[in-house]
Amino acid sequence: MYQIEREHEAIYEKLVPVVGFKFKTHLKGTDIIFKSFYKMHNILTDVEDYLLVIEGQKTIRFSSQEDFIRGFISVIKECVNDLNIEYRELNHRQQHDAIIDENEMFNRQEYIGYTGERLIKFLNVLREKLKKENNK
Repeated sequence: MYQIEREHEAIYEKLVPVVGFKFKTHLKGTDIIFKSFYKMHNILTDVEDYLLVIEGQKTIRFSSQEDFIRGFISVIKECVNDLNIEYRELNHRQQHDAIIDENEMFNRQEYIGYTGERLIKFLNVLREKLKKENNK
């Protein structure tokens, strides 16, 4: 786990200068973990693109701050959707299973609620940033 955190932190430090803004506090409590960060250079067009790989086989390919924000918004929406699906599955299990671990259910629902709230707050921050960039 410590190695994953170090890699995530190192990627974040390289990512911030490329995207042009900091967002570390918004990542806390979201379970978004950066796995890899690539810089791609098209030799023919001389255009540089970046690829950010996030745990859970999610990727963001971007060449500008706006591309990054749009990609991150998509990733967050996907994460929120995954949490909603898990929440519905937990409720279904709670209603239909004869034997359930009440503590486990409660803890998982708390986790989903907290993580979902953090993701939605981050989503709103990114939307505002995107709106400001489009108004320039």
